[in-house]
Amino acid sequence: MGPRHLQKETACVVELVVGLGDVNSVFYDFDAFGAVIDPAPFAPLLRKDKAHIRPLDVGDNPIVGYFSGKFEIATVQCSLAEIKARHHVSETMGGPAGWALRNKIMVALRFECALALDEAIRRLYSLVRFFELIIGRKQALLTVDVRLDEQPEHEAPLRVFISHAPRKIGSKKNKHGSPGPNDVLLCTARSVENYMEVVKKYFAIDAERADARIRLGGNIRRSSYSVDRIIAAANMFDILPDSAYPAPIRLSNELEEARSNARKLFKSVPPSLERDSMLNALGRMGDLSLKRKTLSRMLSSGIDQYFPGLDLVLQEAVNCRNHYVHGSAGRIDYTDNFSAVVFLTDALEFVFGVSDLIDCGWNYEAWAAGSPQADHPFGAFRLGYKNNYSFFKECING
Repeated sequence: MGPRHLQKETACVVELVVGLGDVNSVFYDFDAFGAVIDPAPFAPLLRKDKAHIRPLDVGDNPIVGYFSGKFEIATVQCSLAEIKARHHVSETMGGPAGWALRNKIMVALRFECALALDEAIRRLYSLVRFFELIIGRKQALLTVDVRLDEQPEHEAPLRVFISHAPRKIGSKKNKHGSPGPNDVLLCTARSVENYMEVVKKYFAIDAERADARIRLGGNIRRSSYSVDRIIAAANMFDILPDSAYPAPIRLSNELEEARSNARKLFKSVPPSLERDSMLNALGRMGDLSLKRKTLSRMLSSGIDQYFPGLDLVLQEAVNCRNHYVHGSAGRIDYTDNFSAVVFLTDALEFVFGVSDLIDCGWNYEAWAAGSPQADHPFGAFRLGYKNNYSFFKECING
């Protein structure tokens, strides 16, 4: 809705400006607003400022609030768009009922060239998925404004109403509130430079990792655990591109010879499902198995040093996935110990998400040093790991 028509197929969208539910937690600009501690020196300035209207009778204890005037919080130029976070400030004129200064932090995507609306919205959803990972929960799209090419600056943008936009579940006000700046994985209050570095690198490789990342995003938005969730969590590692892993294992001469002989033997028998299955298995020798992939991501990120026994947890998580996909036996009775399945699911999601962000320059140690709590699922995993690992070991040994 707005002052002009938009042809859906025409490349005319140059900017989207969006409001997200918990974006303040990422752009935690603590000093942007406040109240003056010692207002006395401001009394002459207040009188002078209103002198052209009428004399201002300033009392002994005026209250002076302020906005720093620095509207821009962080700007990143990346392959997705120029992503800019800004303060959008509004104020009332004041009167006997009081005076108010309100603010919304908005995120703008400025595109290098005009895009069709569908492509612009697709890029917006990629950004939402990124913020959901950083914040650790589903994000409501509160507003989406569109600015078109050749549209005058003074003209109001078009407001987009998305029928199935992400929304908060339940009441409009989240009873738990937004997570704190130490809980989210990235916060400009900790380091604007690191935020900018991670955003740039994340979207530089997003096209090749999107399939896997989308599945992690789907799991983050779920409020419950299920068989489908742990299967999706394990499969994320399988659909990461080869560039995320070390080179396949080089087979020894003995294994190469054995594989060659086995191929000749199976090719000599009539075609069948069993014969073709064995030939396929022989062809995959040396490729990274799902267990090797999960362990590889753990080792490449270096997080194993903070979580003793995490390698055993990941291996059993893959056993659990294989049980539900192929019917193979695991070391735990998953039905009677479904809380262990929850722990295994969290481990897969944690390792996938953390290793992905570390690849993009994220500083795990700096985040952990802030003592993040359970408002983010990764913080919850970190805090509960010791107890959950003890329970996991009891299940294995029982």
